[in-house]
Amino acid sequence: MKQLNLLSKKLLFPVISVLLLIWPAIYNSYPLFYADSGSYLLSSVSLEIPLERPLFYGFFLRITAMQAVLWVPIIAQGLISFWIINKSLQLLFPNAKQIFKYMVFLLIGVLTGLPWY
Repeated sequence: MKQLNLLSKKLLFPVISVLLLIWPAIYNSYPLFYADSGSYLLSSVSLEIPLERPLFYGFFLRITAMQAVLWVPIIAQGLISFWIINKSLQLLFPNAKQIFKYMVFLLIGVLTGLPWY
């Protein structure tokens, strides 16, 4: 029982943090689209470099969305952002309590533009 409790605590923090990082898409009930979203979606299917756009994001969409579900890239971006921020917090504040980390992700989720991109 103690192992299950420890596992749930270890899973709860990343899940809540990622949800805080992707909340605009959840609120919108669909991933957010911008003026250049169509170019990236087209490049993920055709594998052609869009005009004045990098090819990498098209590849990223092709690998994660598999031309079917656009929620997977959003969750993947949230996980990547979580990993980078969490590693930074571990390096900058090695003795920080968990509540501090929750507050950092809450503030990033509410006060910055990261969740919108």
